[in-house]
Parts: sequence; structure tokens; C-alpha cells
Amino acid sequence: GEQAIQSPLRDPFDVKISKNGLYVFINQRGNFFIDIVDQTSGLIDRFAGGGTSVSEGISATTASLPGVTDIAVDSQSNLVILPNDSRIR
Repeated sequence: GEQAIQSPLRDPFDVKISKNGLYVFINQRGNFFIDIVDQTSGLIDRFAGGGTSVSEGISATTASLPGVTDIAVDSQSNLVILPNDSRIR
């Protein structure tokens, strides 16, 4: 990752914070991926998306996430992703 303060964001429209407050998840319109910022280190990195596969059981960063409509954080700080095909990931 790189320093979040120096990383350009492309139209961020949904931001969620983990329950423990350590991580910030950023959904950016048009990028087809979700970034994560580690608030301890200040680093931003790809969390999910950016890949080309829509198969089940693959790593989050090899998945294709076209048109994510919503993200949420559950009670255990797991990120839930709802793409426009309505399949919860």
C-alpha cells in the first residue's frame, strides 16, 4: 500500500468504519474495487475487486465487482459487499 493521504480517490461515495475503529473501507464509483485504510499505519490498499472473475470461493482481490451499490460492516468487522447483481459477498 501507499500513504492514504497521498492516494488519489476516484469519486468515493460510500465509506464505512470497522467496529473496532481500526479500518476504513472506501467504495469508489467507477473503480470497481473497495479500498481499505489501516488507521494505525495510514496505508491504503486494495481490499476487494479489481479482478476479472465472478466465480464463488475466490480471493476478494481477484473478484470483479462491477457496480457495487452498498457496503456494510457487520458486528465482527467483516465487510459485506452488495454488487448491483444483488449477490451478497
